[in-house]
Amino acid sequence: MTENIILGQPFSLSPEQACLCYKFMREFSRFEFALKQTGYSKQRGEQLIVDWRRFANEHQLVGNSDFTAVAYILQSPPQRQIKLADTLGWKAMAAPPTPPSLFWLLDAAYVVRNNLFHGGK
Repeated sequence: MTENIILGQPFSLSPEQACLCYKFMREFSRFEFALKQTGYSKQRGEQLIVDWRRFANEHQLVGNSDFTAVAYILQSPPQRQIKLADTLGWKAMAAPPTPPSLFWLLDAAYVVRNNLFHGGK
Protein backbone atom coordinates (compact mmCIF):
# COMPACT_ATOMS: atom_id res chain seq x y z
CA MET A 1 0.00 0.00 0.00
CA THR A 2 1.32 3.45 -0.87
CA GLU A 3 0.61 6.63 0.99
CA ASN A 4 -0.73 9.72 -0.72
CA ILE A 5 1.26 12.83 0.07
CA ILE A 6 -0.70 16.04 -0.23
CA LEU A 7 1.52 19.03 -0.71
CA GLY A 8 0.65 22.36 0.86
CA GLN A 9 -0.47 25.56 -0.82
CA PRO A 10 2.95 26.62 -2.16
CA PHE A 11 3.00 23.47 -4.28
CA SER A 12 -0.48 23.81 -5.75
CA LEU A 13 0.27 24.50 -9.40
CA SER A 14 -1.96 24.49 -12.42
CA PRO A 15 -0.79 22.32 -15.31
CA GLU A 16 0.30 25.49 -17.14
CA GLN A 17 2.35 26.68 -14.15
CA ALA A 18 3.94 23.25 -13.75
CA CYS A 19 4.89 23.30 -17.44
CA LEU A 20 6.44 26.77 -17.07
CA CYS A 21 8.41 25.62 -14.02
CA TYR A 22 9.71 22.61 -15.91
CA LYS A 23 10.72 24.73 -18.91
CA PHE A 24 12.45 27.28 -16.69
CA MET A 25 14.41 24.59 -14.82
CA ARG A 26 15.37 22.87 -18.08
CA GLU A 27 16.62 26.06 -19.72
CA PHE A 28 18.36 27.29 -16.57
CA SER A 29 20.19 23.95 -16.28
CA ARG A 30 21.25 24.10 -19.92
CA PHE A 31 22.49 27.68 -19.44
CA GLU A 32 24.51 26.68 -16.35
CA PHE A 33 26.03 23.75 -18.25
CA ALA A 34 26.94 25.98 -21.21
CA LEU A 35 28.58 28.53 -18.92
CA LYS A 36 30.68 25.85 -17.21
CA GLN A 37 31.66 24.36 -20.57
CA THR A 38 32.82 27.76 -21.86
CA GLY A 39 34.95 28.54 -18.83
CA TYR A 40 32.59 30.67 -16.74
CA SER A 41 33.18 28.65 -13.62
CA LYS A 42 35.20 28.66 -10.45
CA GLN A 43 35.96 26.13 -7.78
CA ARG A 44 34.65 26.19 -4.24
CA GLY A 45 36.54 23.37 -2.58
CA GLU A 46 35.92 20.38 -4.84
CA GLN A 47 32.70 21.86 -6.21
CA LEU A 48 32.62 23.56 -9.61
CA ILE A 49 30.19 26.51 -9.65
CA VAL A 50 29.14 29.01 -12.29
CA ASP A 51 30.92 32.35 -12.15
CA TRP A 52 27.82 34.50 -12.69
CA ARG A 53 29.57 37.77 -11.81
CA ARG A 54 32.35 37.25 -14.37
CA PHE A 55 29.82 36.35 -17.06
CA ALA A 56 27.75 39.45 -16.25
CA ASN A 57 30.83 41.69 -16.21
CA GLU A 58 31.95 40.43 -19.64
CA HIS A 59 28.55 40.71 -21.33
CA GLN A 60 25.94 43.39 -21.83
CA LEU A 61 22.25 43.34 -21.22
CA VAL A 62 20.74 43.62 -24.69
CA GLY A 63 17.22 44.82 -25.31
CA ASN A 64 14.94 46.48 -22.84
CA SER A 65 12.83 45.67 -19.85
CA ASP A 66 9.68 45.31 -21.98
CA PHE A 67 10.42 41.59 -22.34
CA THR A 68 7.64 39.98 -20.29
CA ALA A 69 9.81 37.89 -17.96
CA VAL A 70 12.24 40.74 -17.32
CA ALA A 71 9.44 43.23 -16.70
CA TYR A 72 7.80 40.80 -14.27
CA ILE A 73 10.96 40.08 -12.28
CA LEU A 74 11.76 43.80 -12.08
CA GLN A 75 8.28 44.55 -10.74
CA SER A 76 8.14 41.52 -8.43
CA PRO A 77 11.67 40.54 -7.38
CA PRO A 78 11.88 37.06 -5.89
CA GLN A 79 12.46 36.55 -2.20
CA ARG A 80 15.31 34.57 -0.66
CA GLN A 81 14.53 31.99 1.99
CA ILE A 82 16.21 32.83 5.29
CA LYS A 83 16.31 31.42 8.79
CA LEU A 84 15.55 33.64 11.76
CA ALA A 85 16.19 31.88 15.05
CA ASP A 86 14.22 28.64 14.60
CA THR A 87 11.84 29.96 11.97
CA LEU A 88 12.10 29.94 8.20
CA GLY A 89 11.15 33.18 6.52
CA TRP A 90 11.55 35.25 3.38
CA LYS A 91 13.60 38.33 2.61
CA ALA A 92 13.11 40.44 -0.48
CA MET A 93 16.05 40.89 -2.82
CA ALA A 94 17.54 44.36 -3.00
CA ALA A 95 15.71 46.58 -5.47
CA PRO A 96 17.07 46.35 -9.01
CA PRO A 97 19.48 49.07 -10.07
CA THR A 98 18.39 51.59 -12.67
CA PRO A 99 18.95 50.58 -15.39
CA PRO A 100 18.79 46.92 -14.40
CA SER A 101 22.11 45.11 -14.51
CA LEU A 102 22.69 41.74 -16.09
CA PHE A 103 24.15 40.46 -12.81
CA TRP A 104 21.02 41.50 -10.85
CA LEU A 105 18.76 39.71 -13.37
CA LEU A 106 20.94 36.58 -13.33
CA ASP A 107 20.93 36.62 -9.53
CA ALA A 108 17.14 36.96 -9.50
CA ALA A 109 16.82 34.02 -11.91
CA TYR A 110 19.14 32.01 -9.63
CA VAL A 111 16.92 32.81 -6.62
CA VAL A 112 13.86 31.65 -8.58
CA ARG A 113 15.71 28.44 -9.50
CA ASN A 114 16.64 27.80 -5.87
CA ASN A 115 13.09 28.46 -4.68
CA LEU A 116 11.69 26.01 -7.21
CA PHE A 117 14.38 23.36 -6.86
CA HIS A 118 14.55 23.36 -3.08
CA GLY A 119 10.80 23.58 -2.71
CA GLY A 120 10.56 26.93 -0.95
CA LYS A 121 8.01 28.41 -3.31
